[in-house]
Amino acid sequence: MTDEQNTIDSTESATAWRPSKRSIAIAAAIVAVLAGGITAVTVTNEQAEAAETTRRCDVAVKGAGELSSEITAALEAAEAAVLATDSTDLPGDEGWQSRPYAEADAGVEKLGVVAGHVETLEAVDIDTACETREDAAALDAEVSEASSAITPP
Repeated sequence: MTDEQNTIDSTESATAWRPSKRSIAIAAAIVAVLAGGITAVTVTNEQAEAAETTRRCDVAVKGAGELSSEITAALEAAEAAVLATDSTDLPGDEGWQSRPYAEADAGVEKLGVVAGHVETLEAVDIDTACETREDAAALDAEVSEASSAITPP
């Protein structure tokens, strides 16, 4: 006894389901929309990362510029301090002058400290090239380390 319900006609199975042109067009449209969405998100993320990298570099370079200005001011103050140690005209009209501070023992020691500080300040050299987030982090670290040189010992 043969069960007619379980018998499959080979011509029937080959033509039973075929995607219509409309189904293919809808599937292609869905794939195109998804691909476009993924591309848009990727491009937006890349633009945001580039903008953040630029912002970090700008902040780091600005910090290096401020440090450079502070170093210049510190060097000028050190030079003024050294010049102030030279002999000074004393009040009165006899033309007396004080002994130069550098001739006193305490003066020699303090001028040595100033000279050492000046050497430290002049040795600070910060490269402000910045293109990546790693460059910005390295520049921030250099600025932090070099900023301790501004405060005299």
